[in-house]
Amino acid sequence: MLLAFAATFFFLVSSNHTGWEPKVIAACAGVPVALFGIALTQVSRSAGQKAISYRISSYLYILL
Repeated sequence: MLLAFAATFFFLVSSNHTGWEPKVIAACAGVPVALFGIALTQVSRSAGQKAISYRISSYLYILL
């Protein structure tokens, strides 16, 4: 999840098609989503429901 976030952030920053404001907004919006995905994975591992967490995280990633 963090790797996907870092790659997205790098793409947004390196792209020259738009100004820097949308890039900063997108990067800041991605941080809570990435942290939520990590927290969800940690909770599911402790509960033994890794598959459910993976599906939810996948849906969140698709929505982005």
